[in-house]
Amino acid sequence: MKPPTKKSGSTPSVSMRILKLPYRQARREWLDIFERQYLRHIMLKHDNCIEEAARYCEMSRNTIYRMMRDMD
Repeated sequence: MKPPTKKSGSTPSVSMRILKLPYRQARREWLDIFERQYLRHIMLKHDNCIEEAARYCEMSRNTIYRMMRDMD
């Protein structure tokens, strides 16, 4: 991966708060945010049908259920 240049800038969706954290903590928080947004999007796209969402994501229904449970 090439280092970012002034021209490319940083990703605007990255919260400055996360970028100020130690790497492992920032990575965990970033993944949590991604998983929540991804799951929300996929469930809306498939009218909250877990079977269709799981098929689309190429993961098991149990994984989708587990992700939903862990987000509560």
